[in-house]
Amino acid sequence: MNTQTGLLRKRKSTKQRLILLLILTDIYPHFMRIAFVHSGHSFLPEIEAYKDFFAARNIETVVTDKVSVATVDCNVEWHFMGHHFKRNQSDRILIHEYTSCSVPPLAGWKNMAKKFLNCKPDYRLFLNNWVKNKFGFADDITSGIRDMGVTEYFFQASESEMKEFDFIYTGDTSAPRKLKRLLDYFTTGNMKQQSFLILSHHYNLLAESLKPYKNIRFAGPVPHKDVPRFLSKARFAINFIPDIEPFNEQTSTKVLEYCAAKIPVISTNYHWVNNFIEQQGASFFLLNDDLSNFTWENVCRFSYQFPDLSGMTWEKQILHSGIVEFLQTKFPEVVI
Repeated sequence: MNTQTGLLRKRKSTKQRLILLLILTDIYPHFMRIAFVHSGHSFLPEIEAYKDFFAARNIETVVTDKVSVATVDCNVEWHFMGHHFKRNQSDRILIHEYTSCSVPPLAGWKNMAKKFLNCKPDYRLFLNNWVKNKFGFADDITSGIRDMGVTEYFFQASESEMKEFDFIYTGDTSAPRKLKRLLDYFTTGNMKQQSFLILSHHYNLLAESLKPYKNIRFAGPVPHKDVPRFLSKARFAINFIPDIEPFNEQTSTKVLEYCAAKIPVISTNYHWVNNFIEQQGASFFLLNDDLSNFTWENVCRFSYQFPDLSGMTWEKQILHSGIVEFLQTKFPEVVI
């Protein structure tokens, strides 16, 4: 009798567990598939970092645009903002990531429009507290901070014996970056005898205008994993950021990558880079506002120092952001 009673209890317990599992599966999907949504106009190394992070945890991701995402098979929409006025599907988890504030002109009005017109997500990510405070969302949406990071392969970059270029610049070449002053130094100024590689994209018009100057070369776009190879070909790396918001308050990914690859850094002088130098113990050649100190002799005799960025890998930045804990509450059966 005791044996039979025990078997009945065991079957009942098993049945209850199966019923509970079915209920949970109905409420919480047993898989997670993330669609990263962006316009394609900006450099977003974080997308590759996110893809690698989630792939290592057997979570599928796809990259798409705002038009196509409605038909993509996913249950998490992760938008890099931008505007996003209306949810595509109410049953999808929606994440809004603000990697920057709006750029001039009318930056304040653009930020205000995003604040009041964008639909409400389930979670917000911000690059840093400055970006978060600039938008000033006054609602109950949970948020986190996810600063820029460095991919492991930059730390493993091998230094080339033969330097093909004196200088390299990686990243955006659009008008708001105000690169003309720098380029003038390589066309008719102090650096006209030095070679300069610009690794970027959407640069055709700029490259055409500089075609007569053989010391300036353009390359790219290239897969992000190939960037260290190009960095290793240069003696010095340039971080040219205008001292205006939002650029002067945002983490410079290129600076992190230059430092990890141990390429001496030449930078404009602005708020974020000064804080970084002080906090990380780095030593960069800082350009005067009028670039008057930008000479070959000056940059060659300067003493450069590289900070330890082992605590700023993408893996650690993502884990510290709070996004993993949030997703775990929405997908409790998925191990992240």
